[in-house]
Amino acid sequence: MTVQEIEISRLDKDNIPSDFAEALFKVADTGFKNGSPWTIKQIEETLGTDYTLVTYATIAHQVVGFIMASVTFDMADVFMVVVSADFKKRAIGTKLFDAFIGYCAEAEMNEIILEVRASNAPAIALYERVGFQTVGLRKAYYSSPIEDAIIMKRNIGEEKDDC
Repeated sequence: MTVQEIEISRLDKDNIPSDFAEALFKVADTGFKNGSPWTIKQIEETLGTDYTLVTYATIAHQVVGFIMASVTFDMADVFMVVVSADFKKRAIGTKLFDAFIGYCAEAEMNEIILEVRASNAPAIALYERVGFQTVGLRKAYYSSPIEDAIIMKRNIGEEKDDC
């Protein structure tokens, strides 16, 4: 499958497919080294909130990656970024972030923040490629195993004028 076959979409909160939470869980379960950090129930509950934004990638109608975030009027806080193990290294993460950042700019948000495991070099490299910078550290933030989180931020306010 090629990058051109990847379709990027934003979840329509008024039309969530009944199996969408399960599809996201499967992606997370294969995409994260230690399995999904969230249960299907936690994903379902999060999808049901007004402040959740999900940008997802599909190939042949199969969800292969997603970004899930909480949004307020001027910022987005990313909960989860993941691509299925079978689809890594195909620029899906970059395409997801391009669409996600574009939406945030259209919505006139000022910044996006996220946390990433200090040992997750591939994710850190992706985030830096799409404009994130390290702004802090949360000691022992993650469990299974216990690990520090790097806090990263991307300002998007400057790009609103370019849209």
